[in-house]
Amino acid sequence: MLYSALENTAIEKKRSLTDEEQRKKDIQTKVAQIMADRSVKDSKFFLQAEKKRQETEAKIRRFRKKITYYQDTNHWEKTQKRARAFIKEFRRERLVSRSWIHVDMDMFFAQVEIRDNPKLGNVAVAVGNASMIQTSNYIARKSGVKAGMPGYIAKKLIPDLIFI
Repeated sequence: MLYSALENTAIEKKRSLTDEEQRKKDIQTKVAQIMADRSVKDSKFFLQAEKKRQETEAKIRRFRKKITYYQDTNHWEKTQKRARAFIKEFRRERLVSRSWIHVDMDMFFAQVEIRDNPKLGNVAVAVGNASMIQTSNYIARKSGVKAGMPGYIAKKLIPDLIFI
């Protein structure tokens, strides 16, 4: 009985969204609403986005069909066996004599501006303009502002956003 109750509690915890996940979901919903308000259903942008959405849904249906096919037949085991062999071969042949490092420099450009103007240290800052944002500081990112986002959407998410 106790085990069952603990198991149910664990399942409920998995189902419920964390505060961070819920915040991200709310931001995505808000961005989508802003885009919907801004675009006209007959605009080229909207028509292209709708076409892309339909293509994506068709692709998802095809992949789900493939997954079902492979799971329902013995292809699944054969595919797993081939994948394991491929991974084993890859690990055996890979070069480990080199090291690669990836440095995300987006925040760097915002940080240079913040360093030059300390008043910007505790406010949401974005590098770019109303057309396009190149990067933003972490304060702005918490509210959903990110690189490649149109600035007018960012301004609706954070009305006091400062563009530099």
